[in-house]
Amino acid sequence: RKECRTLKPKFVSHSVNQYLYSSEWMAQNYGDYLLYLAANQSLDDTIDHVIGRDRFDKALQTYQSLLWHAQDVCGSKAVFPCTADGQYVGDGDCYQNDWGCGYQCLNKIFPPTTIISTTSTIPTLTAQNNHTL
Repeated sequence: RKECRTLKPKFVSHSVNQYLYSSEWMAQNYGDYLLYLAANQSLDDTIDHVIGRDRFDKALQTYQSLLWHAQDVCGSKAVFPCTADGQYVGDGDCYQNDWGCGYQCLNKIFPPTTIISTTSTIPTLTAQNNHTL
């Protein structure tokens, strides 16, 4: 039997929220925050001094453009196995469970042979047969 679960809305009580912003919490998790800051600084340094900020920004812009295109074209076409209220309606078009739903549409607009070019100022997609998508 296939089962669906609904996600519960996030709720944090006032007392828990206060604790999460307290100096006690910060002191107990100082090492985690320090690691987070160090990782972010290392990532920024890698982008600035190894990859190059312009190259990174262009690749990020390409990624965002492709993501928006995929959401625009395929967002309403994905078939999920469960409704928003938790009713099972079928397997959908997902790889497994609710992972990768909508992949069939995505494969049509971005076939596996797609090459993403970031050499121009406007990102383009070119299929193996050299037709711009």
